[in-house]
Order: sequence, then C-alpha cells, then structure tokens
Amino acid sequence: MNTLVQQKQLQSLVRRTIIESVQEIFADPDFGMMLSSQTTKQLKKAQKANPRKLTSLREFSRKG
Repeated sequence: MNTLVQQKQLQSLVRRTIIESVQEIFADPDFGMMLSSQTTKQLKKAQKANPRKLTSLREFSRKG
C-alpha cells in the first residue's frame, strides 16, 4: 500500500513538472535571448523598406 501511495505521489509530481515546463515554454519561448546585431540591422532595414502602421489588439478587436 505504501508503495502505491508513493507511486501516485511521484506520478503527480512528474505531471505537475511537465505541465509547468510546457507552460513556461509557451509563455515566452525566447525569454532572455538577445538578437544578434546582424538580425537587428536586418529588422531595421526591413522596417524602413516597408513602413506601416501597426494595429494594437484592442484596436483590431474594435474593428471586427
């Protein structure tokens, strides 16, 4: 009986750990990562080549 309880507790701990890990990944998968200077330059160049107004989610929701 004691082994069964320990097994259930271990399963519960593993399940919680997996769920927390997956949630962290989906929350912000590139948290703490830095863009290289080359990537930053490319993004700025692309932004200058194709300037357009960005629409916030709130504005987009009101339009729909």
